[in-house]
Amino acid sequence: MKQNYLSSRLDQPAQRLIAGIADWCRRKNTKDLNKATHRLPMQQFLEEEQPALRPNLPSAYGGLAMLTGPVSIDKNRIITYKTNGYSVPPAYRFKAVYYRIASGVMSVFSDEQGTLLIRQHQVAPPEVKYKTFIHPDDMRMPSLKWMKVKDTLLRRYPSPNMLHFLNGVCKENPHYREPQLSAILAWLDKQQPESVFLDSVLTRCCETFSYKVSQFQAIYSGLQKECSIHDELYADDGMQPSFITMPNGVGVQVRGSDAYQDLFQKKVQQTAMGGV
Repeated sequence: MKQNYLSSRLDQPAQRLIAGIADWCRRKNTKDLNKATHRLPMQQFLEEEQPALRPNLPSAYGGLAMLTGPVSIDKNRIITYKTNGYSVPPAYRFKAVYYRIASGVMSVFSDEQGTLLIRQHQVAPPEVKYKTFIHPDDMRMPSLKWMKVKDTLLRRYPSPNMLHFLNGVCKENPHYREPQLSAILAWLDKQQPESVFLDSVLTRCCETFSYKVSQFQAIYSGLQKECSIHDELYADDGMQPSFITMPNGVGVQVRGSDAYQDLFQKKVQQTAMGGV
């Protein structure tokens, strides 16, 4: 530096001399051969000298850096440092923590003295902006409450089609399995349906791929109205419908024309009485 760089540039201002040092070192180390070794200094360093170097010893002053904090942690469990976010363990949500930046590492502590280390992150390079870094141990685990609700439904309302229906609900609503299953359980606890009727509802749901609570409730209410009309039709004379089996295996109810005529007359009378 003294004999080669500065000695030939004494007429230049100090700021220009300082700015040109980096380019001069780059030229000397990567472009010009050394007169003693006849090799590029940077090539010799990378091939021979660097592998023999030992890692730097930890600084005696690294642990004396002042802690930053207290930093309040919200529900997202993120510490913001230079536009980037770094996660902390879930147990420290809505609590205050402290952190220290040293040697490119963020160390997060739960106490002001810096003795209880709870998390460490590598600090992102300066060119990385507005990124969030989540430690693998801080990732949110999926809830398994839906499994208990599913077992309760299978145990409390056994039905041949219940398992098929519940599997469809879980597959159709992967992010809302527990709320959907809980709503179905609450509906059935309130209605207390018979096993035969419930199985007919579940069969209709599976055939029409209706795996949401609203669809299940609509089919349940619709079949309930159909059953009430059927009961009303045969309540007076105790007449039971006959069934025939179609070639495709589907059973069809067969009623006489008098049954529909009687039901029509009954509805007309009810309407007239209501108008009076």
